[in-house]
Amino acid sequence: MKKAFTLFLLLAMLLAVPAAQAAPARSLGAMDLDAAQLEVLWPMLEGLAQAAWQQGVRSWEPGEIPPHLLQQAALAPHPGEDIVGVYIYEVRRTPDQSLLLQADVYRMHGIRSSVEEAPEDSLTWLCGMETTLRQQEGQPDRWVPYSLRLSSPYAAQHLRPYRGEEFELAVPDFFVEEGPAAPGGVRFVAPGSVATLTVQRQTAEGQTEQAVMQQLAQQNPVYVFSRQFDEQTGAVLAHAPGDLAFALVAGEEAWILQLRFPVEREREYSLYFEFLCNSFLIDEVTVG
Repeated sequence: MKKAFTLFLLLAMLLAVPAAQAAPARSLGAMDLDAAQLEVLWPMLEGLAQAAWQQGVRSWEPGEIPPHLLQQAALAPHPGEDIVGVYIYEVRRTPDQSLLLQADVYRMHGIRSSVEEAPEDSLTWLCGMETTLRQQEGQPDRWVPYSLRLSSPYAAQHLRPYRGEEFELAVPDFFVEEGPAAPGGVRFVAPGSVATLTVQRQTAEGQTEQAVMQQLAQQNPVYVFSRQFDEQTGAVLAHAPGDLAFALVAGEEAWILQLRFPVEREREYSLYFEFLCNSFLIDEVTVG
């Protein structure tokens, strides 16, 4: 029996949904604010991100954000202008009751839309952002920026469709194909060999998720694993500092996608890893 599988990864959860032209985004983490509370903060945070990005400022330490930027943050862009926005994927309360927000900063070209609804070619991911908000004195429902830090710029300008012998994948555009990794697979490298991406197929009688985890653990003993299943397939997700892997096991085949990168660029490459897994399409997997 043969069947096509489209794999969509949301952190450790796999969802089978139709492919879409909407731009991909990172999965949401812990959110200690509800949607209505977050919506109130969004214009200010986008304004700060835009000001920092355009001025080439990588960080403002606690209490150092220039007051005029708070006024600039309230100014909406003119219709048709490119927008620098933030996709907030985690909000946590700190022990001192401040808010610590994690986000990806993006540029949206010529339109105003949510990230989830924007056409993929209208969006470029620029960098990561971490910011701390504190309650304004005497106004517990009002939050003001206290610190802001942007990561190094993200390398990818867009995702490039790649067609292998038996699979499809959307690859960050800076990766260059180096050659086959194994029969049916492929290996990509980033400029300067700072990162590698491999896709390989393994075939063995009685292939199981446990066997794949053992194989991966031999490559990297500090991998932490999680597993997901449906009626016919099993999937394994493995993560370690600077090393992320995803494997689909079906019948006697296992397809393994592995991304290795500098540890200090975890934020950037973990985003690419989600995009890679979300776009991973295997043409024919022998089941049962």
